[in-house]
Amino acid sequence: MEIIYFIVFYLASWFGLMQIFRFSTYHRYFIKALPALVAYGALIGSLLYHLGMSAFFFWYMVVLVINYIINYNKQQEFGKVVREMEPSAERTASELSLEKTLRYWLMSAVVYFVAVAGTFLYIYNVNF
Repeated sequence: MEIIYFIVFYLASWFGLMQIFRFSTYHRYFIKALPALVAYGALIGSLLYHLGMSAFFFWYMVVLVINYIINYNKQQEFGKVVREMEPSAERTASELSLEKTLRYWLMSAVVYFVAVAGTFLYIYNVNF
C-alpha cells in the first residue's frame, strides 16, 4: 500500500512542478518563479520525510531524473517540428527562443532537484 501512496504522491508533486515550470521556463518570469520553485521543492522534500516516505527518497529522485530526461527530449522534438514549419528567415529568432527556454528549463530542473534533496537530507540528518 505504501507504494501506491508513493505513486500518488509522485504524480501529484509532478503535476504541481509542471505548473511552476510553465512560468519558470518563460524567460521573463524565471526570476519571479524561482522562489516558488525553491519553496515547492522544500515542501516536497519535507513531505517525503514527514509522510514516512523516507525509504522512497532515492526512488523519487531517480524517477524525477527519468521524467526530466523524457520531458527534455520532448521539448527538443517540439523544437525540431517548429523549425521545420517556419520559413528560414524566422528560424534564428525561434531557435534562440527555444535555446533560452531549454536553458531555463534545465536551470529550473536543477534548482528543484537541489531543493528537494537538500531539504530532505537536512531534515533526515537533524532527526536521525
